[in-house]
Amino acid sequence: MKLKRAVVIFIIVLCWNLSARVIVNEILYNGLGSTENEEWVELYNDDTSQVNLQGWKHCDLSSCKVISNNSLILNGGSFIILARDTARFRQFCDSIGIFYDCPVIQQSGGWNPLGNSGDNIIIKTSTDSTVDSVAYTNDPCSELHTLQRPQGVAVWIPSRYNCSPNIGGNPCNTQPDSDLAIVYIGLNPEYPSSEDAIQLKPQIKNVGKYPRGGSLYLYIKAVRNSGVDTLLIDSLTLVVPMIDTGRVETLVYNRAPLDTGCYIIGGVLSPDDRLSNNERSFLACVVQPTHLLISEVMTNTLGSEDACPGGACNEFVELYNYGDEPVDLGGWLITDGDETDTIVAWRTSDLGSLTLPGLIYDTLVLAPKGFALILDREYASGNQPYNIPSGTLILTTNDNDIGNGLSDSDTIKILNRTRTPISMRPGSSTYAEDGYSYIRCQLRKDGEFKQSPVLNGTPGFYSNEMEGEFFDVQIDPQAFNPESPNPNKNHITINVGLPGSSRYSMKIYDIKGRLVKELVKETDTPLSTITWDGRDMYGRVMPVGMYVLVGEAPIKLVSGCELKEGARKTIKKAIAIERPIK
Repeated sequence: MKLKRAVVIFIIVLCWNLSARVIVNEILYNGLGSTENEEWVELYNDDTSQVNLQGWKHCDLSSCKVISNNSLILNGGSFIILARDTARFRQFCDSIGIFYDCPVIQQSGGWNPLGNSGDNIIIKTSTDSTVDSVAYTNDPCSELHTLQRPQGVAVWIPSRYNCSPNIGGNPCNTQPDSDLAIVYIGLNPEYPSSEDAIQLKPQIKNVGKYPRGGSLYLYIKAVRNSGVDTLLIDSLTLVVPMIDTGRVETLVYNRAPLDTGCYIIGGVLSPDDRLSNNERSFLACVVQPTHLLISEVMTNTLGSEDACPGGACNEFVELYNYGDEPVDLGGWLITDGDETDTIVAWRTSDLGSLTLPGLIYDTLVLAPKGFALILDREYASGNQPYNIPSGTLILTTNDNDIGNGLSDSDTIKILNRTRTPISMRPGSSTYAEDGYSYIRCQLRKDGEFKQSPVLNGTPGFYSNEMEGEFFDVQIDPQAFNPESPNPNKNHITINVGLPGSSRYSMKIYDIKGRLVKELVKETDTPLSTITWDGRDMYGRVMPVGMYVLVGEAPIKLVSGCELKEGARKTIKKAIAIERPIK
């Protein structure tokens, strides 16, 4: 196939000879692959009188080919197809179900190949008078779609320009004024399992000149015997409401889950509603349920995208097993649309361990309700910025990068051993801030992705404390012993762990719950170390017995895409006064 242009700019010019009534009505110039054997030109006699095409020529700007050396009558109101290869024309139309009922001939003088990037089609009489000519540029139509003259149009201009909405066009017919077309049938979820209810969303477009409505017959056929035959298992008729010209209407049909297997799903517009492209179908396979989600991705890390360690080496993809059975990821793949990698275990013998404790290595089995992180192989050699909780399965790929290096616009997919996509993160047209991940707001298949509310995302968890996360209290010693030679036992040292300038309160209670002393108020300047000398708020020595230290700090809780404030974290520690304090 000849080179196609990415930018579609076209000019169509028709020279009209009022003394003639034979017109170029439809053209298939963009055949299959590089052979182009599907090319054809349709002529139409727009008069009541017959015309003899003997000796007429089909020309371009460089040469002419005789259409027929013998008598060839084109009756008034009739069509004729000039085909590059008549056998291929018939075979192709039959294979896609296009009906045609006009003569199809192969030119006596051979064929002038039609250029994809532009060409001229000139029809001349036996005396070399130009009857009709068409010029097109820059490949206006997709492969196997035709260039069509709208009905009754003498001069093709951009505002009246038509590419056939269907493959194969509309041979042996004028283009209808009122015309509905099935442009697409959506399936949700895109890769259903036998547990998923499905939704079909056919899109109907009015490609004609006037408002039109009609009906659509939807069907689902099970593929049997390795594709040899099919069995109709579901069908219904949907009403197509009145659609204005050029507009698209989306219909919706919801149904219960399908059994595991492959299906042909399609729709047919009633014959009165559509003269061409009245049917569209596609193959969909329903897989065994695998309860796995892409739950978070980091595509825009802190630091330079080219820096590694750091930067690009800190990209990750988080997986979540929402099922009740473990998932073995052996042989599974990950792709960003540019490159596909095999998911492999993080082998500590090759890559070492991360600095955080309790992570799971050297296996591809993801436990029920567990999280896994697919990390760059060089993550361990960098600054390891993520606070990954214990119990997270650490994975990587067989390549240095994840895919071809992740970007916001990448559609990221996880594929199982049969190369069936199990979960995906659609590409985004907006960009996340540096250091913020995309997180699935609800841990289910239809959960939408948004930017994480916190820096560095939430790798390895869905809901967790953020501010206040590191609030901790340690006491030394845990008991007063004034007679001990160790001077440290004459008071209690309280070490407080809390990031930044976060506030907290610290109080001492007796075992009956009565306040003994408020060591730190939440309004006070926070300290990392405080002491208690065993006296109450009035300076009185407290008797031998058990006491309770209670620390409280406000925290923020991240849950999916939300950051919730107002929660508090409370820590309690027991303190004993073993001997009387003098």
